[in-house]
Amino acid sequence: MKTIKVVNIKCGGCEKGIKDALSKKGLQNIKVNVKTQEVSFEGDFNLAKATLEKLGYPEHTTKKAKSVLRKAKSYETCAIGTVSGGLANNDKRNRKFWLLISLPIIILFLIIWLLLR
Repeated sequence: MKTIKVVNIKCGGCEKGIKDALSKKGLQNIKVNVKTQEVSFEGDFNLAKATLEKLGYPEHTTKKAKSVLRKAKSYETCAIGTVSGGLANNDKRNRKFWLLISLPIIILFLIIWLLLR
């Protein structure tokens, strides 16, 4: 089991986004600790590090850990993880709520991302 200490993990949405992205890359036994900002997994360390950085969760000791652009990107990943978690729920009323709330959130993060480029 390998562990990377990162920055910008804020909530369960971040956790879901990280787990989904790393599992798509073939990593296994992924555990995300929001409190300690640590991501543990089995698989290629460099692949995990690059994927986390792209999602907006760079390793805490790097220059990119202080990047405003990376922080904004992490909010986008967080929102997508939160929304997809809400949509996965089979309760139709809850699903409608997440659909209604997701569009303005995603538009807001895209505007922030474009302004910071």
